Amino acid sequence: MTSSTSIILIGGSLGLALLVVFGLFTSPVELEYSEPVAEVEPAAEVEPAAKVEPAAEVAPAAEVAPADVEAGERLDYNCNPEVDKDGDNVPDNLDVEGSIDWSDCDLFGLNLSNLKLSGADLSYSSLYASDISNTDLSGANLSHATIYKANIANTNFTYADLSYANLCGAAYDENNTDELPGVGTVYFDFTGANLSHADLDHSSLPNADLTDTLVMYTNFNDANLIRVDLSGKDLTGTILTEADLTQANLTGVDLSGKDFGLSTMSGKERIGTILTGANLSDTNLSGTDLSGKDLTDTILTGANLIQYLLALTFLIQIYLVQTCQARI
Repeated sequence: MTSSTSIILIGGSLGLALLVVFGLFTSPVELEYSEPVAEVEPAAEVEPAAKVEPAAEVAPAAEVAPADVEAGERLDYNCNPEVDKDGDNVPDNLDVEGSIDWSDCDLFGLNLSNLKLSGADLSYSSLYASDISNTDLSGANLSHATIYKANIANTNFTYADLSYANLCGAAYDENNTDELPGVGTVYFDFTGANLSHADLDHSSLPNADLTDTLVMYTNFNDANLIRVDLSGKDLTGTILTEADLTQANLTGVDLSGKDFGLSTMSGKERIGTILTGANLSDTNLSGTDLSGKDLTDTILTGANLIQYLLALTFLIQIYLVQTCQARI
């Protein structure tokens, strides 16, 4: 029994093995054939980078010599080629008269005295340090012109347009004398001229005639305006700080809110002058009659009011004496 059972088991195992072998050969599944992996070539040796030469040192830029330009000069002139044929922005012929066109020309330091240039166009021109004494510029267009430090002794500016002109330091000479050789008595005539927005800082214009002259927004800072008649003028925006207004006529002028710091206004009656809110600090008002003036909000810090205060003290003393006598 045992031997027959063993024979059966062995036969079954062999049969099963045959079935497995037969199934492998008859199965549609194909085993893929993999190519052997190719050998990887070793990486080529990298050549060492070439040494970089240090950059050449850059030579410092050569210093540019400053242009030889005087204060107040310009470099962007555009003088009329009809009067400036050589293109140097200076008129070729200075011995002329009448309504010539010298607008936007360079007239720096030139002697233009005793010329008759009534109605001429010198707008935007430079008259810096030039001599225009005794020259007739009546009705001329000098708007935006530079007349800085020019000699304007006895120059006729009547009805000229000087709006936005630079007249800083304008005077007749360094000593401010009343007469000049060959000129005579110094006289500044701005009758009917337009000085609005003009710059007259540090100018010396004693006795100047400003009849019917427009002076709105004009800069008179530290200007000499001794004995100048400004009566009835519209001084809107006008700068008068540190100006010398000794014996100047300010009758009927509205100076309310105006800054007169360090100005001199002595020795002249101020009939109708409005001073409310004005800044008169450090202003010399000695000898000035302020009787009846409305000084509401007026700043008088450091102002010289000696004679005015003495007169007021004297009146108070008289009033007290009379009052005491009336009570006796």
